Amino acid sequence: LSIVNRFCWGKFKCVFPGFQFQLSLVNIDLFLNMLPEHFAPYLQKKNITLNVSAKENIYAYADETSFYQSVLRRLVHNAIKFSRIGGSIDIKTRHDEQYVYIDIIDRGMGLTDDGIQMMYQIRKKYIRTGTSGEEGLGMGINLAKIFMHKYGGRLTFFHTNPAPGLTVTIVLKK
Repeated sequence: LSIVNRFCWGKFKCVFPGFQFQLSLVNIDLFLNMLPEHFAPYLQKKNITLNVSAKENIYAYADETSFYQSVLRRLVHNAIKFSRIGGSIDIKTRHDEQYVYIDIIDRGMGLTDDGIQMMYQIRKKYIRTGTSGEEGLGMGINLAKIFMHKYGGRLTFFHTNPAPGLTVTIVLKK
């Protein structure tokens, strides 16, 4: 685990020497368009298609480093982990006057209603094995939620329709 992960997980706060959030307007479509290349080996291994349809020049407030590394990549990694071989994942953006919404839509294992409720509880770990036996520590979503809180944003979780699957929406202030 990285130093940020260890400190944030231990106290459920990101308070340690030398780490400061630097909120700024972040180019969301730039980050989204980096994802297919970043995950290419994992996507190829599971024969999963990652479709990114990002509107151009969408900006939102976040810390550039932690958003890309600890929120966006973590959530897309989870979507791949829980997607079936040969499946697909869609990433779409939308916005209104106040917020930017990034929808990560998979058609994988999905979650039960209880599982979705656990996603909203910051101190609960929810550990599951991926569709190809990938293991996790159950900390990734909690860390992403902590960062989103620091940005003044949030994560939402919905059943993908048609089921099974999960839609995770990142909500950031414009």
